[in-house]
Amino acid sequence: NVALILPNCMIDNLVKSTTGNWSATNKEQPHDVLFWRNFDKGILATRRGNDKAILFQKNKHSQRHLYDLEKDLSETTNLFKDNTAQFDQQKKEMKAWESELKDPVFMGLLGAKKKFNKKHK
Repeated sequence: NVALILPNCMIDNLVKSTTGNWSATNKEQPHDVLFWRNFDKGILATRRGNDKAILFQKNKHSQRHLYDLEKDLSETTNLFKDNTAQFDQQKKEMKAWESELKDPVFMGLLGAKKKFNKKHK
């Protein structure tokens, strides 16, 4: 088992950012935009306000999703076709953010297992 230890202020800000649970004294969100990347699965995501955009780009045909988390917290209704301009803006931000990242150096045990299986067939 591995434990990740973060300062309380980081955990507090992350919880507030993802749940919208702001204190009475500070109504400001700590971040205007949140970004996620799952390198192995080719997924980028961003949240700006109540809008969450997800881009699945693993294969030739990318999938685009846009959700209004205030109205649809379970992400059941994809609003991409109804609001492509909002998605395109968030995609532009995702791509700019991603361009600043480095690819992972350690691909994890799943990557090692795939290489091992190919080598030992």
